[in-house]
Amino acid sequence: MRYSASWPKRVRTSMAAATLAAGTILQAAVELPAFFTENMVLQREKPVPVWGWAQAGEKITVSFGEQTASCLADARGKWTVNLKPMGASTEERKLSVTGDKDGEPIVLDNVVVGDVWICSGQSNMEWTVQNSANRDKEKAAAIYPLIRLVNFPHMVSDTPVEKASCGTWKICSPESAGGFTAVGYFFARKLHQELKVPIGLIGTNWGGTRVEPWTAPEGFRLVPELNRLADKVDATLPTTPEGKKAYLK
Repeated sequence: MRYSASWPKRVRTSMAAATLAAGTILQAAVELPAFFTENMVLQREKPVPVWGWAQAGEKITVSFGEQTASCLADARGKWTVNLKPMGASTEERKLSVTGDKDGEPIVLDNVVVGDVWICSGQSNMEWTVQNSANRDKEKAAAIYPLIRLVNFPHMVSDTPVEKASCGTWKICSPESAGGFTAVGYFFARKLHQELKVPIGLIGTNWGGTRVEPWTAPEGFRLVPELNRLADKVDATLPTTPEGKKAYLK
């Protein structure tokens, strides 16, 4: 950031201090995406990426069960570690993330391995158990500690968001089940009863939305009649030639 000499000294000093503080905060500690919380479910039988942010060049070590893997944060402070595929497990284990420049590890308790499903769409997916028929009976019977849900709030952005906010993973119980997506809950219950594995649900739904915001530009490119929609999306992204022209206007 450049400071103008015409700005009052107090403003210049305050902005410099704020900028320095922001830089310190961004570089101070190892950070995980918001949806990495206790009670989460990891996908079985697939490599499990664990990623986040830290100081550039910092060595990050991730431990889960018998696995330990390390990597170095890149010049932007981003890092990714891939855990090897694991079988389903109901054992409640700790996921630990440690940086060599930050002594305090991040420890997530009660992490299990099973199947993870994205519950996306409109109002039919957003509709909750609380609003469903026989809700009191269904909630009272919802004692499934190996079914967990994390919900993402409604948000709008013209560009992909790296650090989206969200809730924490909730264990299915009579107290929490009312806030579960109803379609997701009944789907998860059936799978859990038949497969006997933990089931994780990621709630990313928004009633009344159109299909276009849920479709990547690459999808529109596959249909000649929809290319104009891809062009429209590209025009909003600063990472595309079209978007750069729009931002320069």
